[in-house]
This record gives sequence, C-alpha cells and structure tokens, in this order.
Amino acid sequence: MTHVRNPFMITTLYLLCAVIWVLGTDTLLNNLTADTLLLTGFQHLKGAGFVLATAFCLQVLLVNYQRVVTTEQHAQQALGQTYQTLFQDSYAAMLLIDPNNGLIVDANRAACRFYGYERSMLCQMKITAINMLTAEEVRHEMHLAQQNNRNFFLFRHRLANGVVRDVEVYSGPVQMQGRVLLHSIIHDVSERIKHERERNGLLHLATVLRQAETRANLLPLLLSQARELLGGHSAILWHANLDEDSAQAELGLGVWQALQGHTIRLAHTITGQVVSSGLPRNLTNVADEPLFYRSDLLGPEDCAICALVVNQAHPIGVIWIARDHPFSDEDVRTLMAIADMAASALHRAELHDQTVRRLERIESLAKIDHAIMLSHGPAPALTTLLEVVAEQLHANASVVLLCNPEQPGLECAASHGLSATARSHIHEIISTELVEQICIHPQPCKLAPYKVTKLSSTLVKEGLRYGYAVPLVVEGRSIGILKVFLKAPTVVDHEWLDFLKTLAGQAAIAVERARLYTSLEQTALDLERAYDETLAGWAKALELRDAETEGHSQRVVNLTVQLAKTLGIAEPELTNIRRGALLHDVGKMGISDAILHKPGPLNDEEFKLIQQHPVYAYNWLRQISYLQPVLAIPYSHHERWDGTGYPQQLKGETIPLAARLFALVDVWDALTSDRPYRAAWSPEHTRDYIAAQAGKQFDPALVPVFLKLVGG
Repeated sequence: MTHVRNPFMITTLYLLCAVIWVLGTDTLLNNLTADTLLLTGFQHLKGAGFVLATAFCLQVLLVNYQRVVTTEQHAQQALGQTYQTLFQDSYAAMLLIDPNNGLIVDANRAACRFYGYERSMLCQMKITAINMLTAEEVRHEMHLAQQNNRNFFLFRHRLANGVVRDVEVYSGPVQMQGRVLLHSIIHDVSERIKHERERNGLLHLATVLRQAETRANLLPLLLSQARELLGGHSAILWHANLDEDSAQAELGLGVWQALQGHTIRLAHTITGQVVSSGLPRNLTNVADEPLFYRSDLLGPEDCAICALVVNQAHPIGVIWIARDHPFSDEDVRTLMAIADMAASALHRAELHDQTVRRLERIESLAKIDHAIMLSHGPAPALTTLLEVVAEQLHANASVVLLCNPEQPGLECAASHGLSATARSHIHEIISTELVEQICIHPQPCKLAPYKVTKLSSTLVKEGLRYGYAVPLVVEGRSIGILKVFLKAPTVVDHEWLDFLKTLAGQAAIAVERARLYTSLEQTALDLERAYDETLAGWAKALELRDAETEGHSQRVVNLTVQLAKTLGIAEPELTNIRRGALLHDVGKMGISDAILHKPGPLNDEEFKLIQQHPVYAYNWLRQISYLQPVLAIPYSHHERWDGTGYPQQLKGETIPLAARLFALVDVWDALTSDRPYRAAWSPEHTRDYIAAQAGKQFDPALVPVFLKLVGG
C-alpha cells in the first residue's frame, strides 16, 4: 500500500478490484444455486460486502496518499530552503533567468558583487543588458540551455562600471515556483582568456617570424604584431651601436614613424640605460621622463614600455611600445618574451642576410674578375668595381685615385655617384699630404681602411658627410687610393670594411693588369682558394650554430672525395663534388636554432621544416653561376634509392651520382659520431646497417665499394 502515491493509481486499483469482484462472485453464485430468490439475497450481500471492502481499501489508500503528499511537501519546502541557502551563500555568481523574456528573476550576493548592481536593480534587468551579444543571439543561446542541448557558454559581460569581462556560464533548466527557469553559474575567466590570447598571440608571432627570411621583411612584422598583441598605438626598434655609443631608429610605427632614421646617444637616454642594465622599463607618465627621446610625440595620457633585444649576451637593440593607458607587469613580461623571440629571429635573419650578402659579393667579385680579364686597361674594370661599391656597400659616391707615373701626383682614374660639379673640383679631395704619402715618398703600408676625418666643402654640399679610404697596395707599396663617401654611417660594420678592403685589392689588381696577365694562372688559383675558403667559412658558420656536428663538414668532404676517386671520378667533377659536400647543409642557415638544437626527436611540423633545408640551399646556390655545378649534393643528398626521400622523391638512378655517394658518407659519419641524444655506433654496427639499406636507402651498386673503403 505504501507504494500507491497518486489518485490515478488509486482509481485504477479501485476499478480493477470492482471488475474482479463482480465477475468472480457472479460466476460463483451461478454455480452454487439456480434459485432466483436465493440469488437475489446473495446479490444484496455481495453488494454490501463490496461497498464495505472497497470503502475500507479506499480509506487505507487515501490515508497513505495523504501521508505521502504531506511528506513530499515537507521535503520540497526543506529542499527549497536548502537551495535558497546554497544559492545566496555561494561564492560563485548565480542568476535565475526567465528564458521566455530574458528577465533576471533572482541574483545571489556573489553576482551582485561581481556585476556591481544592487539585487533589486539586477532583478529588474534583462540578461541582454549585461551580455555583449545581440538580443537575437542571447535568445538563441537561452533556447539551447532550456532544451538541454548545451549547458556551457563563453560570453562577454558588461559590469556596472562599464568594464567588459570574459565569463564562463554553466546554465540549465530548473523548476521554480511552477515555471521553468534557467539556473546560470557565472565564472570570471578574464585573466585566463587574456593569458590564452597572449599565448596564442606569441605563438602566431613566432610563426610569422619564422616565415620572414630577411631583416627587411621581419622588422615590420615584428613591430606590428607586438603592437597589436599589447594593444599599443606605436612601436619602434632602436638598433644599438655600442662601438659609437649610439642607437638608430631602424623602424617606427604610429607616431614613432617620424623618428625612423634618427640617431641618439646612448649615454643620455632611457634606451641607453636599458642597453646598459638589460632591465625593462615601464613608464606610466612619459611626459615626466626627461631622458625620454622626443616625448612631445606622445600624448599626456600615453604610457610606454621597453625591453632589451639581446642575442648571446650581445645587445641588438631596444623595442618600445606605447599606448594610452598603463601597462601591467604581465605586459612587461610579454614584451620581454617578444624581445627574446625577436632576438632569435633577427639573428636567424642576419645569418640569412649574411649568407645571401656573401653570395652576392662573391658573384660581384667574379663580375669584377671578369671585367679585369676582358679589359686591356684599368678604366673598364675600375668602373665595374665602383658599381659594385655602390651596390654592395651602399656607397653614395666613390672615386679611385692613382699615382701619375709621369709626374708626382694623384689623378682620378674612375668615379661613381659624383656630380659634374664635384668631378670638376676633384682636386679638392687630393691633399698635398696624400700625394706625399702615396706617390712622392711611398712607405710600406697595409691594406687597411681608415676613416676620413675631414671632407671638402664640395662633397659636404652634396650631402656627403662620411668618408672611408683604402690604399691600393701592390707588394707592400701604395699605388693609389680608393675613397668611398656616405651620407649616413649606418651601413658601416666590420664586414663592410672587410669587403671594402677586398675591393681595394681588386682595384689594385685591375691597375696592375700587366702583372695580372703574367700571373693569370696563379691569380685564378688564388681566387679559387678564396672561393673554397669562403665555402669552408660557411660550413664552419653552420657548425658554430650546431655544435653537435663540429668537424662533420670536413670529415664528410674528405671521405666523399676518397669515394669519388675510388669510383674513378676526376677533375673538374671532383672539385664540384668537394664543394657540394662542403655546402651540403648550407640550407640549415634558414632553420631556426630552436629546431636545430632540440635535444629530443622532432615532431611532425618540425620535421617538415627541417626537410626544407635542401630547398633553401638550392634556391640560394642556384643564383651563383659558379656554384650551379655543385647543386646535386646540397639539393639531393636526402633522396633515397627507393624513392621515399625528400625533397623531390627521386628514385634509383634519377638521383645524381654525387648525391648517391654522398648519402653513404653522410649517414656513415652521422651514425659513427656522438650526439646528445645517443652514443656513436660502432663501425661494425654501422656497416651492417648500411649493407641492410642497399636497394632501399642507398644505391646497391655503390654500397660494396663504400664498405670496402671504410674497412668492411
């Protein structure tokens, strides 16, 4: 009986009992007697018995139902009081919302504190007043929550003070006071969302910086992304020159675009303090900072932060961001992270630019050599040389002055970038002291550039303010001088001066053409050696980036040449193989240090990036005509005999022979050398591995020859 809990069950039970009683008793009486009078009496007794029995059963059922109802009502009241207590006393903000009209029915104390409204005011508002979505979007989201199709939401809510916060909302339908309401629990996740956005922004910035190969492409991306990530309106990068205690605005965005190209003294600026200390700065009131350069460009409410961009303890520069409200300590840490990524990216871009620049300069030297060999006098070769000075050293003007063999003095042999007026007053840049030093009483001197401290008024009028000179030296004596003039000193560094010295040497060779003709073969050998030393320098530069492969380049070159000789390969192909082996990994200049120096295995994305280094090598080297014959090894040494290699998936003998034989040497040296993540294999183990890979990774015809060469 205690399980009968509603009127419908009682009625159903009553009808069931009535049917059973009527049918059962009628059948029983008809079987007992056929006497009509007796049957009538029994029918009266049956009816009275049924009434009494059913009345008793109904009484029991109704009493039980009333007790159940009363118990449930008490439980509901207790539950309602508990719910109200939990609702109001919860530390989490909670709202009860009518899904039909969006009206806030109730709000707990935590919600009032969070939103900044009194409870009475909140309960007069609609959820659309605080939710940043449109009214239609809010109705759609409430419908999803009401139907239990979704109970987790990310919204942006506006507080009473106008501040917009990111919130997580858990919402679902509840029965309250005879109607369905949405019970919503609100968590403020603004800080988490901010950190996620910053993290995603930094990841995006890292991706963007990886895609930029040159410094010119990288800097605009760096500053624009940093400005966007920190919500700034302006950004600038000051490039530090510690030798001259100065910094130049390499690139500026926003109001700081006006400073691009400006030079400041480090000793008297905040930028200089940051370079000296290495510590970031957070300026809440730029106008009050006397050492802030050109604070007049910023408004009275503007604030600024900066961080040092430093690579391997060498300061590169300082990056600044400005905006119209204060920066937090978290913003400073974000900018420091950006500065660290910028340092790595700028270093990689500098290596790339340096590689391209050296390739271009080698090609320029070849161009000058070609002009020297074809010309019968110095003028054509010197004209070509001064064109190279303008292209590669970004000189605004240049001149070659030579000693006159007929009479003591210097004469202009060639000039570039000078106006007709300047050329007509060329004698003004030829001082008596210079003639004395170079022509009349020449002294043994070194081929070393020096800065010209005083320029003639004619040059100054043309905007030329900086000059550098290099004696043209032959056998320890000067025969002339190369002068280069600049409007700004920004391009001058040690590499610039070294190349200027190289060009002066080329100029001296052009002037001494007779000596060049008589010793042409030796000169060609010297030039080839210079090329090879340059290539060796590139290989060494790559090894300096990847310490674990130290000595790898020279070892594989030697063993590759031995294998080529064993196969009967002779000059000039042998030289191409040697140079190709030396440059086999030059493409890794385009791979970030984070991937090259990763101690553990590479993931799929990193492996795809490392697979691009043969393509980088091909794209760089194919532009140099004299290096085109060496492309087989840098481009194809990761191809496999079975066609599963990269980057072209070449198969069998379609792989160049030089690449096939180098692949054997490269794997041998890699496996028999120690790595941070594994010890070197023994020669026996390595020979077994190479033998097993014949016909898969390696040319099966070359494997026995190679194994015999290495003692197998």
